[in-house]
Amino acid sequence: MPDVVEDDETEEQSRRISEAGKLSFIAKGAKRLRSSSEMINGRLGLCVLTALITVSIPFAAAQDASTRHSQGLAIQGRVLNASGELVAEATVQLEEAEQAGSPGFVETKTDAAGAFSFSALKTGSYSVSAQKSGQHSHAITVAASSNGEQYKVDLVLEDSPAAPVGSSTSSQPSTQAMEFADKPSFTVAGVTDWTAAGGHGSDSSLRTSEALTRETLALKPMSSVHRQADLHGDANDANESETRLRTALAAAPREFEPNHQLGAFYLHAGQYAEAVRLLQTAYQINPANSDNERELALALKEAGDLSQARDHIQKLQAAHGDSADLHRLAGEIDEKAGDPLAAVHELEQAVRLDPSEQNYFEWGSQLLLHRAVLQAQQVFGTGAAAYPKSSRMLAALGTALFANARYDEAAIRLCAASDLNPADPEPYIFMGRVEMAAPNPLPCVEEKLARFAKQQPSNALANYF
Repeated sequence: MPDVVEDDETEEQSRRISEAGKLSFIAKGAKRLRSSSEMINGRLGLCVLTALITVSIPFAAAQDASTRHSQGLAIQGRVLNASGELVAEATVQLEEAEQAGSPGFVETKTDAAGAFSFSALKTGSYSVSAQKSGQHSHAITVAASSNGEQYKVDLVLEDSPAAPVGSSTSSQPSTQAMEFADKPSFTVAGVTDWTAAGGHGSDSSLRTSEALTRETLALKPMSSVHRQADLHGDANDANESETRLRTALAAAPREFEPNHQLGAFYLHAGQYAEAVRLLQTAYQINPANSDNERELALALKEAGDLSQARDHIQKLQAAHGDSADLHRLAGEIDEKAGDPLAAVHELEQAVRLDPSEQNYFEWGSQLLLHRAVLQAQQVFGTGAAAYPKSSRMLAALGTALFANARYDEAAIRLCAASDLNPADPEPYIFMGRVEMAAPNPLPCVEEKLARFAKQQPSNALANYF
């Protein structure tokens, strides 16, 4: 059983994340909002409003080419606070990408309606950000390529920008505190809309976010992949093992070990009904064996008998005390039973007791699954800082950043994931999909996708991307 983590900072960090994560699941029946303005006017929490940023598709001015060139282009937008209210007298800064003749940056103030405008600009790449009274927005990059056009930007002020992922190479879990309010005063409308994927992104962004989330949940640690290959790589060996175990059971049908071993074999083979029958028999012979009871609970969960599975988890906790493994399994049962709030609580407890790579990944995945994308980003960010060699953690962080409209940062994390294991196709597939959905070209992606195509010339996706 893992030792209880007693670090006060880690407990405070987990408690704060839990408060924000729990709020993001309240009122699950809320409908998807239909537009950016509806989303802003609604009472949404940080999991939806944070990074509420969009760059609209430019609309062509009804002027000829010479007139457009003489007028230049414009970048317009609004500044809002975390409650969706327009902010007057906010300072908005526009900075041009470094190049010959670059003017550096210019500033303006929002008007009484929270609006701002920069006009008579030349084509190029610009960074736009806002601040007021100690609050800041994320900087947004606008690639302005056509004179005479207008580009729309919404900037959302936050109490504190999301902390960057640490660069520590230690394999020990990070204890850096995450920045969440202890007692948020807002009401969250539950599972509503993706930041950067619903009202504030294109249909392509929404589909990409949903696809990346599904694929993130399916990611396995490399050790698990290798272990599965060893166990199931040879069908003949598996058949021989099953024959041997069935022979042993036939010789001693009322003994614990033959029932337990064959039941565990069927559990790992995915034959859950057979596993339940045999592990239940072993439990009746020796109810004190905790390994068998845990495997029985897992088999019951997979077979769909969630009530009995939960009963066995509670018996194990009563007999052997808290363990991260049991909390994680309880969280899986709660999620399958349709109680995501309870699932988040259980997975939080698992991280408190054992801040392992697996537990961080499961907790972040649960948040991401139910669209608490800001909290998922924070959990995956801390997990990636604690386990910098985990390719799936970096890929998951990239998925959460994409859902938060932080496309450049998402690309950087996915490129880093591909460098950890260049032969693994998953990070390349993630970055290829992000590149196709992002509004602007992303750093490092072209180079990595070229490597993917070179290493796997027969891979259709490698050639496609």
